[in-house]
Amino acid sequence: MGKPVLQLETYFLFPFVIDKEVVATAHPDFWPPLRSWIDGLDDWLRSENCATENPIRSRLGGWRRASYSEFDLDSRAYQDMVFFHPFVRRVFFDTKSSDQATLLRVYEMMLPQTLPLLWQAADVRNRSCAVPITDLRLFLFANGVGILSIGVERGTCSVREALWMNEMMRKVYPTSGRQRREGRVPTSSKLTVGEETLAEETFETGAIVQFQPPLSKVIQSLLYFLNYDTLEYEQIFDERMIPYSYMAVDPSFGTPETVEHLFSRFLYVDRDGEGFRYDPEFTREQMKEHCYRRWAHEGTYYGFTRYSNVTLALGVSDRGLHLAQEGNLIERMFAGRYYLMAIVALFYRATLLDFAESVALVSRRLYENLAVGRLERQNVEIATDLRNEFLNFSNYWYFDELANKDE
Repeated sequence: MGKPVLQLETYFLFPFVIDKEVVATAHPDFWPPLRSWIDGLDDWLRSENCATENPIRSRLGGWRRASYSEFDLDSRAYQDMVFFHPFVRRVFFDTKSSDQATLLRVYEMMLPQTLPLLWQAADVRNRSCAVPITDLRLFLFANGVGILSIGVERGTCSVREALWMNEMMRKVYPTSGRQRREGRVPTSSKLTVGEETLAEETFETGAIVQFQPPLSKVIQSLLYFLNYDTLEYEQIFDERMIPYSYMAVDPSFGTPETVEHLFSRFLYVDRDGEGFRYDPEFTREQMKEHCYRRWAHEGTYYGFTRYSNVTLALGVSDRGLHLAQEGNLIERMFAGRYYLMAIVALFYRATLLDFAESVALVSRRLYENLAVGRLERQNVEIATDLRNEFLNFSNYWYFDELANKDE
């Protein structure tokens, strides 16, 4: 796998859940009685008292609302929205429209104009990388679920470097001290502008506190408006972010078998090596379930697992009637509607996991009440709120068919 990667783009997606009650109680000015959670978000994120002193906010200016505002044929909004059903557009697109009361807010952070914002990582085996961050987005939903999206991009690099970057930069906490000693998590992960370090995590120490793992300070610094230590939010998957990633390699990269080996390592977020990382028969069977090969004859492969979402392209060329001179079709779809579908799918997973936890906690409270032969009004109200959340998700948020295309 010595041939270079022509282009690598990755959005590292970090889902989390905000404890709305805790945050609203701590900031009553933004959530007075009868004001909904979603309606208070803009004022809160613009305010000066939603965070302590934070280098990210001081240097980059913090999170700003990023609604769609232009809808002509060549606009980003039109091209993103047109492939979804009309009712899905109303639900999952944050638009500046007086007649839309969406239950979603999208924010972005402006990147420096002179020096790039770099994300640097290194491990004990002297492997390292430094990549420019090209996109910072934040999705906040009315049910308290949030998704932080960190976009990075590299030009020509080796396959070894590309695979190492995707694997290491997704780590948000170690599963043991051995991981750091063995080079399976970074010894340093930091955000820098020039000589200035805005946030850094070394994973030297850490402990589980109130069931919560030691979340990377890089993530905490970008979610500066929330306090992780006081459980204002919690991460809800495992020790990894979800890499949503695009890789373009030279069309003459190798034999179909060699391409298949690369795709498997890219899909399963493994490091470089010869052949398949796992038993070949097992890997091929897994890939049948995880790969979408409709366009493989044109050199485009798509793959999806519970912890990754990848696109592999052999070169940049005309794709059918789509001319390369109009831009890289595969990369454009990757950064547009497929990205949004990945966000929606992740929102569904995060919501269902959070809902499962809520059901368990409410069930315990009702069990304890009924065990002594009484039912407190407060617990009845909590159960009613839970029922309302379920009805809203299943009838407002959830769609079996998001897009009006087969993809």
